[in-house]
Amino acid sequence: ITRALETRLSPVEEAIITAATPRNLEAFDLYTQARLAVYDLGWTSATDEHRLHTIGLLERAVAIDPEFSEAWQLLSRTKCFLVFHDRDPDGELLAEADYALSRARELAPDTTETIAAETIFHYQCKRELEPALQMMRQVRAREPKRAEWAFIESWILRRLGRWDEMLASMGQAVRLDPLNPGPVRIYAISLRDLGRYEEALVDLDRAVELGQTDPQTLAGRGICKAELGRH
Repeated sequence: ITRALETRLSPVEEAIITAATPRNLEAFDLYTQARLAVYDLGWTSATDEHRLHTIGLLERAVAIDPEFSEAWQLLSRTKCFLVFHDRDPDGELLAEADYALSRARELAPDTTETIAAETIFHYQCKRELEPALQMMRQVRAREPKRAEWAFIESWILRRLGRWDEMLASMGQAVRLDPLNPGPVRIYAISLRDLGRYEEALVDLDRAVELGQTDPQTLAGRGICKAELGRH
């Protein structure tokens, strides 16, 4: 099916279609809605409201089918994101993310998605960057053409201050999923942070063309134009 539709499917849609055959169609529908609610929004464009909505969808999915490993994996990842961005003052989300990951490990310990969820937990909840990077490289070795994994790897590298490697990974994410504005915007902002304003402006303009009109993107364009105007 994927091969027949590959000219029309986004990488996110392909990932959903190639997931394990659903045991329960209602649970799978909720999982599909959850993935699209966040990961079809350019990854970095989703708001807290989107992510809380996603958590609700996934919690319903695992209530219907407690053995739905992909839903547990994504539930852990989504809660980890909120923990990482200081949306968990009492530690409740951290404990819930850990539990969801433990369920994913029980159900599907060796799948790429479970290793990716564990990577995110190390990166965003435990702030263990080197172990997270090594795990993400295992994930990328299994699925080298999945843009989402290159994008996550680039973020870990950015936190480690390994800028050349980060740009290489982010550039690959952009090439693998050229219509996703999230990686385009982050790649451009990284170029801007490195003082490469002309290159950054080209990609920021492209991100806007793809629908990324958030304040950070528009401010980034203004900074690049101002800097280029001084030279």
